[in-house]
Amino acid sequence: MVSFMKIKSASLALIAFLVIFVVLPAVFIQINNRFSLPEFSHLFLKVIGIFLIFLGVLPGMYTFVIFRKVGKGTPIPVEPPKKLVIEGLHCYCRNPMYVGYMAILFGIAFLFGHVLLFGYAVLMMIFIHFTVVMIEEPILRKRFGSEYDAYASQVPRWFRFKF
Repeated sequence: MVSFMKIKSASLALIAFLVIFVVLPAVFIQINNRFSLPEFSHLFLKVIGIFLIFLGVLPGMYTFVIFRKVGKGTPIPVEPPKKLVIEGLHCYCRNPMYVGYMAILFGIAFLFGHVLLFGYAVLMMIFIHFTVVMIEEPILRKRFGSEYDAYASQVPRWFRFKF
């Protein structure tokens, strides 16, 4: 039986997702239009936007599945993983879900071409970074201890580029 807290947490996560990726972008589009702020529109940029949105959705779905399968939990704070997930995409980046979120936000900006959407994407990127550094990582260090410290020393927070 699913507890009320899990339903409440999942509902709040869905509301947050809709606010961040639908409501706020719509508000910024309206403000951008209202004040005739710069816009750009080109088919190539729209294609990049759609590609980034699609690419950004994949890590979120992947993270939910691997957190459930390997971590025996979810990305939702009320049911966090019981085991540290350090495989798959997590071998290359400690936060693939957040990288996906950033891709979605920049994809929305490219798709609609409003300058305020780019500003919003940049501000959200900064917000996500500081949330991870100041809140999420200390929680993970406390929950998983030296296992998380070893993982964090081997895998970058955001990107690993090999050339």
